[in-house]
Amino acid sequence: MKRLLITGASGLIGKAVIENLVASGEEVEIYAASSNPDKLKIKADNIFVISNEQIEKLLSSKDVDILLHLAFPRNVSEIQWAPGIKYAIDILFLAHKYSVKRIINVSSQSIYGLQRKKPADELHEIVLSSPYTTGKYCTEVVCENLFQWGIYTNIRLSTTIGPTTKERVPNKLFDQIVRGSDLTIKGGHQQFSFLDVQDAADALVCLMRYDNIPWEIAYNIGTNEAHSLL
Repeated sequence: MKRLLITGASGLIGKAVIENLVASGEEVEIYAASSNPDKLKIKADNIFVISNEQIEKLLSSKDVDILLHLAFPRNVSEIQWAPGIKYAIDILFLAHKYSVKRIINVSSQSIYGLQRKKPADELHEIVLSSPYTTGKYCTEVVCENLFQWGIYTNIRLSTTIGPTTKERVPNKLFDQIVRGSDLTIKGGHQQFSFLDVQDAADALVCLMRYDNIPWEIAYNIGTNEAHSLL
């Protein structure tokens, strides 16, 4: 039975991946690591919830087949960026130290810049515009220097949306509709493109199933479609 370590497991994507694996009956031991382990309410015999502080103990005592590295700071204060990025990189060094067999590092398509007019491919120029994008790209560089080609990949996700992403524009609009508030849309032709969290989880689980072939260094996962508010 494979052993899978998921960091950031209590986040939007982490929980969706775990639910996907449980529903599909995958034969895998899931070690779900989180800074808020109490948020993980999923119960199954093959799920083991651990705190971030227990990750090295796990890696030193068990062979881990796949690391799904989701942990990364978002929407934090300026003082939290440095320790958050350091933690994300430290996990990769631990994976190298204890010889984790395959590494899936979840990055972001925002590293291509926020002003591009068309969908990016994996060879698009890197344009870093924030602590978030800079930190994500740093994790990719660390992977490149720590791990051999084929045993790791960087998954550059499009902007992901789900029921709990309250900061997304559609969520805000739907919330106003549910509350019976009047909607005022200025312009309305602004373009948005979102990746549903269930599709993101499906893609990551699919990738984990194909762990017996070399992976490319990076894969973009998203959609070429964009829609206006109207």
